[in-house]
Amino acid sequence: MSENYIIRAIQAEQVRELIDTTKHPVILCGDLNDTPKSFVYSKVKGNDLIDSFGVKGLGIGGTYRWSLNLLRIDYIMHSKHFKTLKYEMEPAKLSDHKPIFSVLEYQN
Repeated sequence: MSENYIIRAIQAEQVRELIDTTKHPVILCGDLNDTPKSFVYSKVKGNDLIDSFGVKGLGIGGTYRWSLNLLRIDYIMHSKHFKTLKYEMEPAKLSDHKPIFSVLEYQN
């Protein structure tokens, strides 16, 4: 196992612990540097977070520019307190990742 994998796994467990112990609604956005089939993604998402792309995204959803648009490694996830109304990827070339955004509605 690579050192980077171990570090990301530890960080995923720490993030998951924060999610599990909060009593507040959760929105998690970021570059996980891992695909949806990875340990890191599964650990962070758990059984309670919703991946906005899975609700409103289209196609493969690749966010990393230099992977033939096949790698989705950037995410917007949220707790059941929110509903995903929109998910989009912008074509702007601001970095090696495509900008993503989601419109969420708080559910009372």
